[in-house]
Amino acid sequence: MERASHVLVLCRRYYDHSLLSAESYFHIIAYNSEFCSRFISSNLRFANWRGSLGCKCQYKHLVDWCGCSPNVFIADDLRLLKSLPSAPNFFARKFDGRVSDSVIHDCV
Repeated sequence: MERASHVLVLCRRYYDHSLLSAESYFHIIAYNSEFCSRFISSNLRFANWRGSLGCKCQYKHLVDWCGCSPNVFIADDLRLLKSLPSAPNFFARKFDGRVSDSVIHDCV
């Protein structure tokens, strides 16, 4: 437990000064805790990666890199979402009612 506490302190210090810390903080903590043997890294999610459509340099004034993000699902993606294999995908990223609320209603 002492090692886990040390990891928490170090991670907290590091992530206090990082951008998008939620993208990896909890993963690092889980892998470095007493729960590491119970951590399931199966990919239970589906993300809408459409090539370079999600790649923007919108924070170039803050950081020295550009990143890519998954695209928002739109009504045209509904067929793709419904055709996923029966393997469990518990989480789909990302939906935005301001962009397309019909795909949200059709998936729920």
